Amino acid sequence: MAHRFVFLLCCTPILYAQQSHQNQISGRVTDVSGGAVSGAEVRLYSRDSAFQRTSRSSSTGEYRFDGLPDGEFLVEARTSGLDQGSPEAITVKRGAQATLNLRLKVAALSTRVTVTSSATALSTAEVGKGTDILDMTDLGRRAEFSVTEALRTVPGVRVQQLGGPGSFTRILTRGLRATDTSILIDGMRLRDTAAVQGDATAYIGDLLLIDSDRIEVLRGSGSSVYGTHAMGGVVNVVTDAGGGPVRGEISGEGGGLGLGRGLAKMAGGAFDDRFQYSGGVTHLNVSGGAGGIENVRNWSGQGFAQYRFTPRAKLSARLWGTTAMVGLTTNPEATANVPATGTIPAIPYVTFIPNEFDPDSRRVGDLLSGMTTWTHQIAPKVTYRV
Repeated sequence: MAHRFVFLLCCTPILYAQQSHQNQISGRVTDVSGGAVSGAEVRLYSRDSAFQRTSRSSSTGEYRFDGLPDGEFLVEARTSGLDQGSPEAITVKRGAQATLNLRLKVAALSTRVTVTSSATALSTAEVGKGTDILDMTDLGRRAEFSVTEALRTVPGVRVQQLGGPGSFTRILTRGLRATDTSILIDGMRLRDTAAVQGDATAYIGDLLLIDSDRIEVLRGSGSSVYGTHAMGGVVNVVTDAGGGPVRGEISGEGGGLGLGRGLAKMAGGAFDDRFQYSGGVTHLNVSGGAGGIENVRNWSGQGFAQYRFTPRAKLSARLWGTTAMVGLTTNPEATANVPATGTIPAIPYVTFIPNEFDPDSRRVGDLLSGMTTWTHQIAPKVTYRV
C-alpha cells in the first residue's frame, strides 16, 4: 500500500503539469456579409487522425476547443444551408491559444476532411485518388436508411441487390469483384471469417444507417493501406464521435409495400468534452415487399464513447450490433401435368407454380463488431494506438 501511495504522489505533478498547459483554438463563424452564424457544426481533426472534436457555435457565432494536444489540425464548419469552401489548417503549440475565424457561404461544391484515403486527416483537395464523402446531413435529406442505398449515387460503384431490403447484396467498385472492395467500420475491416474469400458480402445487406457521421468511399487501389481485399476500393462507415451540446433525434416513417422504420439516437459531451459519446438504435420492418411475400425484420444498434485522460491520451470504444431476419421464397417449378413437347403457355398454378413465401424458410444474420482503442500522442508527429 505504501508503494501505491508514493506512485500516486509522483503522478500528481505530472498530470497537473499536463493540464496546466491547455492548448486552445477559438474563433467566430460568420456568413459572407460578416453576420454571426449560430448553431453551426464545427469539427476539428488532428492530422494524424488521433483526435476528433465537435462543437457548436453560440448565438454570437463563437466556438472554442480546449485541452488540445500539440500539432496540426483541420477545422471545418457548416449548417443545413451554409457551407465552407475548404477546411482550414492550423498549428497549435504548447500553451498557445490560437484564433481561427470561419466564413460560410451558400452551400455549393466544397471539400471535406477524409481519413480513409491515407489513414490520416486530409482534405479531399489534397487526395490524389478518387474520393467521395457521403455526409449524414445530405443522406438525411434523401431519406436513405441503409448503407447500400446511400452508395448507389457514388460514381464508379455498382450495387447489386437481389431483392428488397435485407436481401443478398454485392458492392462492385471499378468493375472488379465484390471481394476487391473492403468494408470498414471506423477504419477497421469488417469481414465474415467463415466466407471463402474473407469478405463482408454476407452482412452488407443488413447494414443500416444508425449512428453514422459519414461514409467515405475511396475509388482506386487502397491495398497499400488496407490489404489485398482493397484492390477496387474502400467503403469506410465512420461513427459519430459525439461531443458538444447534448442533441438527439427520434423519427419514424412508413410507406408502401408494408415498409416501416424507426430511429432513435443521441450524442453529446460531458466534463468540458473530456467525455464524448453517441449512440442509436433502429428497427426496419417490411411485411409486404414487391411481391407481397418479402418479410424483413432488422434490429440494429451503434454506439461510441471516448474519454480523454489528458490532451495527449484517450481511451475510446465503439460497438455495432445487428440481428436480422429475411423470409425466403420457393423457386418456381413446373407442375406435373406439363406436356413433354410443344410450346407450353405460362399459366400460374396450371403449368407452373410461382415462387411463394415459405414460412419455414428464412435467413437469419447476427453481427456484432466492437473495438476498444488506446491512443497516445508522444510528440506532435508521433502517435501510437493499441
